[in-house]
Amino acid sequence: MKTLIFLISILISFNAFADFILSPGATLSSPFKSYEEDSTGKALLDAGAGAGLLLNLDWIVFGPFTLGVGVGYQARSARVQYKNDIATANDLDASMIGINAEVGTKIRIINFKRFKTFIGGGLTIGSKILTYDENDFEFKTGSRNGFVESESKSYNGIYLDAGFEYILSNKSGIRLSGKYTELETAKFDNLNNESLTIDSLAYSIQYMHYVNWDFFWK
Repeated sequence: MKTLIFLISILISFNAFADFILSPGATLSSPFKSYEEDSTGKALLDAGAGAGLLLNLDWIVFGPFTLGVGVGYQARSARVQYKNDIATANDLDASMIGINAEVGTKIRIINFKRFKTFIGGGLTIGSKILTYDENDFEFKTGSRNGFVESESKSYNGIYLDAGFEYILSNKSGIRLSGKYTELETAKFDNLNNESLTIDSLAYSIQYMHYVNWDFFWK
């Protein structure tokens, strides 16, 4: 009997292996400041609110437990304390683009047919691209000596997320979630050769589409 139960559980698991949730969506994120500061106590990076796009693919391993991967893109304005070996420009206008990939898990705490809540977390890697305002740099320094238009640095970190889902049909649903991310970048040459430590919050809405293996192999 124990062997039979074990085999049935294996078969159920293998049926679940074919189930995925594909979730494109949009995200809004709150402003943040880097932990690193200049000699006057100003954050090296003071970023405004951001907006972007994301796409997740969750593999329903069994019941309420999923493994997933995701990618995202986000843009925002910022002010930086620009400094390199040639020039210094305080409160320099800039823009920042973030590109990321992540891998993690979700566990559905409430797992009703229509309504579900979840918590999750995982690892994230990506790149932060800073583009500095040349006109503002010239206005603040009186010349363009030492100006570098942009630089891109990699980062890695962790994230925690939570939210709820409402299932519209056997094939679709809506997900609302919030995510806390903590990351550290490589050193930015024009931010006094400092890495940046960042905590941020983001909120997203996603369309959920349930698919099987044949969706990827058609």
